Amino acid sequence: MGQTRDGMDDHVRVLEIEFIGGPYDGHKKPCFTRPVHLPADVVWFVCEDAFRLLDGKDQRPGGTITSVALYKREIWSDAWRYRFARSMSVKELTQSMREFGP
Repeated sequence: MGQTRDGMDDHVRVLEIEFIGGPYDGHKKPCFTRPVHLPADVVWFVCEDAFRLLDGKDQRPGGTITSVALYKREIWSDAWRYRFARSMSVKELTQSMREFGP
């Protein structure tokens, strides 16, 4: 296997990152980066269309975001994954964003 100038392998290894718990439980997402470069926390919007898109169906216009799901990165049995931390309503999210303000 060759290496690039920065010392990284020139072959990209695709990992599957699994989501554990919460509304995206069991969803697997391909990852095209080294696991150590994954963000520590991720936020996913929750709406009817999100689940349609994950199932490979077309998006419908007018999907309403109902909440957000927060996940934290963890390693378990040599596999990287995201574990559900909590959910937050759109109202809570809006209020917390206002606290940080411009």
